[in-house]
Amino acid sequence: MASKSQSRFLPARKRTNQATSSFSFAIPSFANSTKQDSDSSINLDLESDNMSRVEERLKQLPPGEVQLQTSPEKFTVFHKLPIELRLLIWKLAAHQPHDIRLHLPIRRYPMMPYEPSGRNKVPSILHTSRESRNESLKHYTKCNERSEEFPSMATREKTVYVNFNSDRFVHTCICTIPRNNYSGEIHDWPVFITGYNFDIEVLRKIKHFTVDYASCACDGNLERLKAFTELDRMSEQLEEVTLRVGLNKPLDFCKGVPLRELTDEDIRRGLMEFWLGLAKEQPKSYKWRLPFQVECSVEENEVLRVRSEDLKEYLSSQLLLPVDAFFKK
Repeated sequence: MASKSQSRFLPARKRTNQATSSFSFAIPSFANSTKQDSDSSINLDLESDNMSRVEERLKQLPPGEVQLQTSPEKFTVFHKLPIELRLLIWKLAAHQPHDIRLHLPIRRYPMMPYEPSGRNKVPSILHTSRESRNESLKHYTKCNERSEEFPSMATREKTVYVNFNSDRFVHTCICTIPRNNYSGEIHDWPVFITGYNFDIEVLRKIKHFTVDYASCACDGNLERLKAFTELDRMSEQLEEVTLRVGLNKPLDFCKGVPLRELTDEDIRRGLMEFWLGLAKEQPKSYKWRLPFQVECSVEENEVLRVRSEDLKEYLSSQLLLPVDAFFKK
């Protein structure tokens, strides 16, 4: 019986041993976790001490000059680029806008002669390399500029390359523009349009046209600005007309105000007021199609421009009429 009873409890004893073994196995696991946390805490303290020592040593070092890496002036591996990438770069360079000077070589007053100096330059991309020239000629048009000294002599013409999609024709010195029905002018209006330094065939292709109101010492005249509507009517592809003014002009918004106190917002507001006066003075027969751009030449390389949307909104609010009613469709 004892043997049977003993044999009957053996499985239970085994189960108890298994449970005890399982419980005793969990205790070391918990103990190891506690030890790891303690070690991590010690390591963090050591790292903090090390960082403090590093900071103290860095403070003791003498100050040094940090030389920032600047962009290289030369890119000597351009020829190693893939041909597709090089052609894309030449194409982008060919569409960089340039100002093409447009003028009338006349003298208005004997005591104050005006003679344009210099000629329009050939874009440098056309004589950089054979590859750049071949790619650029796909976008440039060959035009002839008449000589200023001898406008009637074809032998004194100069070749000028124009990208009509990006280049702007800028009319310099507004005082050379004759006024309508004014007996004191040298040229009859609007016959003057044939006296430009470019032929009519070139003028008809102009897409971007700028009247440089700030290019000379004179203040100009709205009557002369109206004369430009002949260019507006004649040009079949005109997309943009810009009036460029300068802070040296006696405009209403800068009278009596030092230039250093004028903010960009003051200048833009003054430009819109100036454009408003021009719109009011224009009779219906002198309507423009696209006079929605105006910019201010603050410095030689800085130009402030009023957005077309802002200009239209301002003119509409001041004139109490849709701005499109003042300009030719």
